[in-house]
Amino acid sequence: MNPIAYLRCHYKEKFGTPRQSGSIPEAYGTIEFVSPFDRPEFFDGLEDITHIWVIGLFDKAEFQSPKVRPPRLGGNKKVGVFASRSPFRPNPLSLSLFKIEKINIENNVTIDVSGIDLMDGTPIYDIKPFHPEADIPDSPRAGWIDTLEKRKLDSLGWDEEAVLFLKNNTGEKYSKMSLMIEKTILQDPRPAYKSEEKKNKFHFKFSEFDIEFQVSENKALITSIKKLSL
Repeated sequence: MNPIAYLRCHYKEKFGTPRQSGSIPEAYGTIEFVSPFDRPEFFDGLEDITHIWVIGLFDKAEFQSPKVRPPRLGGNKKVGVFASRSPFRPNPLSLSLFKIEKINIENNVTIDVSGIDLMDGTPIYDIKPFHPEADIPDSPRAGWIDTLEKRKLDSLGWDEEAVLFLKNNTGEKYSKMSLMIEKTILQDPRPAYKSEEKKNKFHFKFSEFDIEFQVSENKALITSIKKLSL
């Protein structure tokens, strides 16, 4: 099999990338199709569909063990890899549900999507339309996932210099990018075993920036934003 497309977005590493598709509706990206799959005839009828299943490849992950430690279980408890959504799988395929924002067909076809949960450059191997009647089962259960407390940070603030730096380096995109940064941090990307620490600082790569934030008493503060070194 060969990729039919690649995802282009602001998330450059695993840390900070949304854990599940749809968890940050504002997280957006573009699926760029490669030849010969970028021809309009492949997409006839897709204009009336709101969501697509996207099958990708966790190309930065390698299979490690039949059991994994999900971050939301504190990094201590193990479950079987097939009972998890860990990227470290025998065949590292991803399955995501994205919302279609716009289909662009002027030159080569691309699809603007939102609710993404994949890193920039992820190879895409197929897309399929979401089918509400077929894709939502009756009385579903998610096992240990159902028992997890939904953890989010209470609030987020910005250092004034960080605000000015982002404004000066993003221009008209500032509002959209600052909102995505805020939503990314508020979902609390920290592993659960680090959430109990009194004070700590974390970094994640977002677009061409290094974002530094610290957490104290379930409140986050963006302390600095710098350009990534090439």
